[in-house]
Amino acid sequence: MGKLSVRAAGALRAAGVMYRAVVEELVKERGGTGKDLYAKIENLKVKGLDGDLVDDLHEARMLGNDSIHAGLIYSAEEVADIANLIEEATITLYVQPEERRRMRHARKARRDAVKTNKN
Repeated sequence: MGKLSVRAAGALRAAGVMYRAVVEELVKERGGTGKDLYAKIENLKVKGLDGDLVDDLHEARMLGNDSIHAGLIYSAEEVADIANLIEEATITLYVQPEERRRMRHARKARRDAVKTNKN
């Protein structure tokens, strides 16, 4: 049997709660501190995180809070939007820095090879 996500199954409230949990883990990994998730996300600004990205993390937090505490059911499109925001955040925070590091390393290796060949 193939994999089925909670969002694809139509469990939109569950998806909202799970996306909030993803944000909690991301914020924890990035060293956000504070008394609650709101404060921890805000603390990431002090650590240099872009304001738009902080706002996106708050959007996911609020969707999760509304889903679990208020029983609010967002539309499939709204939940998908939050999934996209989280995906973009992970690309910005993890994938792009690694790609830049790899490219810097490759450029340095080329420069070093040229220096070695000249000697």
